[in-house]
This record gives sequence, C-alpha cells and structure tokens, in this order.
Amino acid sequence: MDTKTVQLTSLPVVGESYSQTTELDGKTWQCFLWHTSSRQLRRDVPGGSASISESHDQRYFLEIDLSADERVTFTSRKQFDDLLEAASAAETFTWKTVEHAGRTWFKDPNREIWHCAFGPGDQGELIKADDGRFLMKRSITPRYGETYEISVQRYNSIGTPDGTGLAVTSFAEAAAIVSTAPAYLSELVTR
Repeated sequence: MDTKTVQLTSLPVVGESYSQTTELDGKTWQCFLWHTSSRQLRRDVPGGSASISESHDQRYFLEIDLSADERVTFTSRKQFDDLLEAASAAETFTWKTVEHAGRTWFKDPNREIWHCAFGPGDQGELIKADDGRFLMKRSITPRYGETYEISVQRYNSIGTPDGTGLAVTSFAEAAAIVSTAPAYLSELVTR
C-alpha cells in the first residue's frame, strides 16, 4: 500500500453495518460510525484500547485508553500525517510506569503527563508545564455523571532568584500533593 494514499475512506471494509472490520498493516480493526464523517477504527492493543479517527485536514488522531477501573480511564493522544504510522504507533505504544509511595503512576510517553488511580472513580493527574512547574489535578467520580475536581498549583508572586517562585518542580512532591489533596481540602473546609 502506498502510505500517502491510504485514508480511512479508501480501506476495504467487510461485514454487516454494525460489525464491520478492515485490515490495516496486517491487523484487523473494527470500524465504527463508518458511513459518517466521525468514522473511526478501534482495536485492543498491548497499551490499552486504540482508536484512530481522521480530521478534516486528513491528519489522523490516535487515542490509547487504559481503563484502571469502571470509572477511571487514562488517555494518550497523538496526531499523525499518515494512517499507517498511526496504526503502527498504536501497536507499539507502551505506558511508562513510575512507583511512588505505594502507587503506580502511568506516564504518557508522548507528553509530560502522569496518571494514577487511587481507587474506584478516583484519579490523579500531573502535568509538567514547559517551564518545569507541575500542575496537579485530582478527579473523584463517586457515581456515573457526577465528578468533583481539585486543581492544585503552588506559586509565590514574589518569586525566587531562579524565577520558579515556590512552584512544585519535582514529580515526588507533585505526586504527594495530589495524593493528599482531598484530605487537605477537607481540613481547610472545617476551619
């Protein structure tokens, strides 16, 4: 196959309308919403559940979802110019893991983002900004359709000689803060 001419619409599809499949780079992919502009390919891969969709400018978005439990899913996204490159990247995608304080954090290999499941419907996210600061978030979903988010940043308007202020710049400190954020918030509320 000429990789520059392979598009979602040019793939040969087999099966009934709700159970269509296609072959891409030697692998079978399921076709979803195939007769709409929202068409996408889906397949389970070693790193989770992959989906590939096409943008209006004929670029391809690859999403890899890793389900930690029924209400916690970590997602990695990357854009490609070539459909076969997106399919190949799906097959070789691997979450990097970091152990910290008895918890496993999953790092997105495409971006500076770490995810952790603290329990059913309870997840933390750390995002390292370009300037080295960590942005921290804890999302708690006690039931479907209801989510509470705690976003944390630490800064000092006076700053420090290195320009970081009191920003959190280490993974260990950011992980500790997001791990204890609900308890810390409940302490503030009771004061």
